[in-house]
Amino acid sequence: MATVSRVRVEGLAGQKKIIDVSLNPGVNVFYGANGSGKTSFLKLLDRGIRASVEGLHRVRFNVATLELKAGLPGRSKSLTRTIDRTPLQDPALMRKYRRAILDRQEHLLRVSDVTDDFSPSLFDESVIAPAVLEWTTVPKGKESERSLGVRYLPTSRITGHQGSYPRVRNRGGPVEILDEAQYDQMFAETIQGIWERYSRRELVRVREIQQEGIAAILNSVIARSQDGHLKTTYELSSREAYDLVHRFFLSQNIKMKANLKQFTSSYERENVLRGVVEEIIDVEEKIVEAQRPSRKIESIVDELFLGRKHLDLASRQVSIESSGHGNIPLELLSSGEKQLILILLETAVAEKNAIIIDEPELSMHVDWQRKLVDAMRTVNPDAQIIIATHSPEILADLRPSEIFEL
Repeated sequence: MATVSRVRVEGLAGQKKIIDVSLNPGVNVFYGANGSGKTSFLKLLDRGIRASVEGLHRVRFNVATLELKAGLPGRSKSLTRTIDRTPLQDPALMRKYRRAILDRQEHLLRVSDVTDDFSPSLFDESVIAPAVLEWTTVPKGKESERSLGVRYLPTSRITGHQGSYPRVRNRGGPVEILDEAQYDQMFAETIQGIWERYSRRELVRVREIQQEGIAAILNSVIARSQDGHLKTTYELSSREAYDLVHRFFLSQNIKMKANLKQFTSSYERENVLRGVVEEIIDVEEKIVEAQRPSRKIESIVDELFLGRKHLDLASRQVSIESSGHGNIPLELLSSGEKQLILILLETAVAEKNAIIIDEPELSMHVDWQRKLVDAMRTVNPDAQIIIATHSPEILADLRPSEIFEL
């Protein structure tokens, strides 16, 4: 678990005012005019949680401090991470970093002796930043200073690099700029990859529940064989109980030998078998709970698609069915439809961590924008949602305490 409880930034986007905000554990939406630093603000949050300086030499700020909650629920601890960009604005102070610069950029000098005559390129921020910038964490310690969990969706998820389609370097060949069809395919593969990772995690949890259930069933058999007493919580007919047990056996790839008549005879006169049925019911309820996020995503997407298309997450593959048209490849969905599915899947993957999204409204219908935050909370009520937006529709139904101006 990793969430942001407070953030303080000096000089964001060249502003004189200091940004100092205490964040909610739930929803936090930031808005402001173009140039107010929304994207820079989100990038600082993401890099601070990860303890990374990647790309921060291009972000305009002086000092940023993040107060974080990290760890397991009920056992979280507070961390404070600070990064100071002011050395990049002082060439005299940067001279003390020359050794680190040379160690990182040996290919620029090709010399063994260091002199005070530096090439101007050595003062380019992209070269100096890795040596100068670093996040410092309090309290110190290897565990405290590691990268923490976060999901970050920048605007480039839509448009690729600088408004064009993304560039891919072919192995051993030149850089290729993807065309629209290739980009659509890449985006679809991204959605598929996210779902495959999540579904594997979901499957592992289901298997754990089933294994725990088998142990509970054995314990139930032993205990009830000894005392013979049973407190019935569920009232099932013998047919319902038989179908339940048969389904559980199939999930374990075991063939059930007893037929309905044999099962009914035992079920009506033996407390032991009734106890087994009760344990299996508990297992199935836990499995339903484990699969609840993916079922919620299906339900929300189907509702927003107005019944014209159905999202199926029942297997390892994301499937879209259209009435009268059969299966629709993901890459043929509209950009707004793909964005909706991507954001909801990323929200589920976030678990109890922060999910940070820059302009989620891009390509999305205004009705979807209004419902988006509530949909994200429905899919994952435990995630901390941090959004930067221009959309009044996203802001419309939020509480004043959930909205912040930059």
